[in-house]
Amino acid sequence: MARRTMPLKDTDIRKAKAADKEYFLRDGDGLVLAITTGGKKIWRLKYILNKKENTISLGQYPDVSLADARIEKDKFRKMISNGQDPSLYKKHQKHLNEVKRENTFEAIAISYMEHRSDLNESYAKRTKRALERDFFPFLTNRNIDDIKPLEMLEIIKRIEQRGAVESSHRLFTLIDRIYRYAVTIGRAERNIMADVDKNLALKAHKHKNLPNITNVIELQILLKLIEDYKGDFATKQALRLAPYIFVRPFNIRYAEWDEFDIENKIWKIPADKMKMKLTHIVPLTDSMIKIIKETEPFSRHRSKYLFPSPTDTKRTVSENTLGSGLKRMGYNGQMTVHGFRHTASTLLHENMHKHGVHSEAIEVQMAHVDGSMRGIYNHAKYLEERIRLMNWWSDFIDHLKENG
Repeated sequence: MARRTMPLKDTDIRKAKAADKEYFLRDGDGLVLAITTGGKKIWRLKYILNKKENTISLGQYPDVSLADARIEKDKFRKMISNGQDPSLYKKHQKHLNEVKRENTFEAIAISYMEHRSDLNESYAKRTKRALERDFFPFLTNRNIDDIKPLEMLEIIKRIEQRGAVESSHRLFTLIDRIYRYAVTIGRAERNIMADVDKNLALKAHKHKNLPNITNVIELQILLKLIEDYKGDFATKQALRLAPYIFVRPFNIRYAEWDEFDIENKIWKIPADKMKMKLTHIVPLTDSMIKIIKETEPFSRHRSKYLFPSPTDTKRTVSENTLGSGLKRMGYNGQMTVHGFRHTASTLLHENMHKHGVHSEAIEVQMAHVDGSMRGIYNHAKYLEERIRLMNWWSDFIDHLKENG
């Protein structure tokens, strides 16, 4: 007849002292308390499954009390009776806990930003700063699946309440994309933003056009001031070229020598530099090429960029530097580098009867590609008309400068 084990009492456990060798206090049904030589008291469950003896740890006393250890023992005994191995179960739980610790909102947001290598540098920096300032401090170590929609919305509404209505809408969209990314890679159960109506949750915001000039006389004055600019040479050359080509400031700043085919009068901007992620062609005119060639001796041997930073040739001239150039000419709040796009768009559409190029060709040259057109977009579409358009516009700019 097997010797009966007397159940342990808390007093037995408290009185147990370390010895020269590890020993055990037995509670029955395989539950034992190991007393280590260092004085630690560790609960263990010994069991036999498939004729193999196994042992698992149930935690350390007093963190795990006698009553809790018995509850854990009963749970695992039930698993064993159903043919489940507690050891495999514990390993699985450990893995799930590790995954959960890695699945913080902060970790996944950073992973999303690293994944989006297509974002331009300036936008990526601003977005990362917004996450670090407005979201990470409130969601430290929070598992992405534990965050409730109203919690996230409360953070976004705080941004709205400080007057940044447009930013709150933009960041709402960012959080939605982060969650969609998390679901796609299997690190979130669901997109908590999917059921939130942004337009009902946040105040409506009005899109504001960036400062620009559409009056021909005022444009003529600005062109003359750019020609007389006495600041940094790269800044001046970028500002001289901007009115002719009316691309986004990022494309001007990051223009590389290898993208230009001067012989065929083409600047081909790679898709990864375009907002719509589609290759874009800018037909070059003699006036544009003149500015580019004047720039070449000062930068081509020093940098891959047409307009490198005056302090670091591995970097481009900054957007702030170009904006500061316009401010120095007295155009603070009246004109931006991006404003040259609006200027060109307005005047080109107003003068369609003179240059004879239809509106769709103008929009293609502006790189205004509707989402529905992405699949059929051809960067050479309407190229002949666009060459004619750019030559007319170039002559128009030249005429204003020559008669200023």
